[in-house]
Amino acid sequence: MSGKNSIPDQVTIVIPSYEPDDRLISTLLGLIACGAGDILIVNDGSGKEYDELFREAEQLPGCTLISHETNRGKGAAIKTALRYCMENRPSIKGIVTVDGDGHHRPSDVVACAQKMLASGRVILGVREKDDRSISLRGRYGNRITSFAISVVCGFEIRDPLTGLRGIPSRYLPVFLQTRGEGYDFETNMLLDFNRKHIPFRCFGIRCEYFPDGKRSHFRPFRDSAKIAVEIIRFFGQQFKYLLSSITCYCFEYLLYRVMLGYLPMLGITLINYVCRLMSGTLNFIINKNIVFKDKKKSLVTVIKYVAVVIFVMLLSTELIVLINRLFHTEQNTVAKFIKLPVDFAMFFVGYFLQKKWVFSTKRPRRR
Repeated sequence: MSGKNSIPDQVTIVIPSYEPDDRLISTLLGLIACGAGDILIVNDGSGKEYDELFREAEQLPGCTLISHETNRGKGAAIKTALRYCMENRPSIKGIVTVDGDGHHRPSDVVACAQKMLASGRVILGVREKDDRSISLRGRYGNRITSFAISVVCGFEIRDPLTGLRGIPSRYLPVFLQTRGEGYDFETNMLLDFNRKHIPFRCFGIRCEYFPDGKRSHFRPFRDSAKIAVEIIRFFGQQFKYLLSSITCYCFEYLLYRVMLGYLPMLGITLINYVCRLMSGTLNFIINKNIVFKDKKKSLVTVIKYVAVVIFVMLLSTELIVLINRLFHTEQNTVAKFIKLPVDFAMFFVGYFLQKKWVFSTKRPRRR
């Protein structure tokens, strides 16, 4: 069945499930009523006491059950589904992950699937901050993760722990390689939007509220710690950039002091130019091959980098000369020490220009 108010054909619904209640069956019936013809349920090691419930689910039209022997985490369950779809559903156009606790309305699942097919983007169904269906644990995790992602990636996702996600088929192999087995997998998916330039779009949803429902499986301390580790790992490139800048600056400053001491006749201006050019060359080599791992042999990148080096060099030199003239002393005493604070300011100027212009990467498209 396919139509405006039904789940499109060639879309597989994926439901990772751990220790479900009867709402799993009602969720499945609601999806089937909306035209879902292929539903993949992953029993993430719920235990024998849940076998009867899963057998009942498997007998519903269009439902397929895959079981983990032990609990491996939500991320592992989703990866199992991704792998299964790639091997057994090669013609599908995408999947939509849905929580099996009845919180996601079938109409929102339909909208998620249709938006995914229409846009070719990853689709996230996000809840409002005041949505009562978000448990205290989930609200806690959402706030921390949302803030961290906005700082790291530069875009905000107000419901980063949402379980309603539409994933086009071409991105299944991409997310199969995403790190994480639990809730950290969902966070890494969002970080991959930035790392791998994956376009995405968010749309608002309202979830069903069950005050007597089961508590969230999100563990505030343990799962937050895992999420924090992945975000810190994401900062690896920024840390390398900082280390590269510090290394090159130490090289430049040492060379500057040596030349100023042994070759004063060259003058401050020429000495600073020479030091800046030599450290800039070293910095470009390190940033290109180690920090950003840019394999492209692009003349445009080199020209941009040279332009930044020249700009920063001129600005740094003129500031040092100006300050040295204002506080003129013999043997360039002020010039020897003023370079440190001046170049500290230049560090931020250079970082901004290199990150946003020279080695810039396209942000994930979001409309």
